[in-house]
Formats: sequence, structure tokens, C-alpha cells
Amino acid sequence: MSSSRQSPVIVITGTPGTGKTTHAELLAQESPVPLKHVNVGNMVKEKGLYEEFDDEWQSYNVDEDKLLDELEPLASEGGIILDWHTCEIFPERWADLVVVLRCNHTKLWNRLEKRRVQNDLLSNSLFASSRLLLP
Repeated sequence: MSSSRQSPVIVITGTPGTGKTTHAELLAQESPVPLKHVNVGNMVKEKGLYEEFDDEWQSYNVDEDKLLDELEPLASEGGIILDWHTCEIFPERWADLVVVLRCNHTKLWNRLEKRRVQNDLLSNSLFASSRLLLP
């Protein structure tokens, strides 16, 4: 943990549907150390930290500079759980722990179907999940 922080920064990452938000919320509730759950995707939408909306992918093209500027004070203070589908843009110095969630592909497919994710996006999420970490 950074010497200037009293509480950790935890990053929970993984493809959509793996349980990032569920785990982050549970950890924030049950932790003996006060932790705030930061759903990065929601923050991007709510604070306009994107360049444009991509209709084909049904997602926002994130303005990484704006996002990092927004998160820097939170990361410096610590006591947060960053919940997002990737962790590569976060500076290494921020994270005290990175958790990569994976899920059985059948369960993942069912979860994403319940969210009514378009089939092309669903297939791409499953492909990304299979490529995320090799067993």
C-alpha cells in the first residue's frame, strides 16, 4: 500500500457478467476497513468522461485522460474498490490488489442474455473472456 494512504485501492476487473459489481458491493459492505465501491462505467456515463457513444458496440469511447483525472484524487486517498472491465489504464502505483474475475462460459452467456446483450456483443464478450487468462 502506498505510504501516503491509510486504506487500500482494490481493482476488480473481468469481462461483463463475471460478477465485478456484485463482488465489489459485497466487499465494500463486509470489509472491516471502510471501502467505497466506484463503478467506473457508471462514473464515465454520469460525469461525461467519454468522447462519443459507439452505436455498433453500444458503448462509450472513454476519454482516458478525463477518467484518470477524475479518479486520481480518489486513488490518492485510498479506501476504494474500482470496478471496471479493464485495469490496464490505471497507473500501477494506484492498485494494492487487482482481482480478475472469470466465469464459466455457460453461466456467463446466461447472465448476459438476461441483460439482453446483443448476440454479436455477447459472442465478443465470451471470446474476450476466454482470452483474458489462459488456464
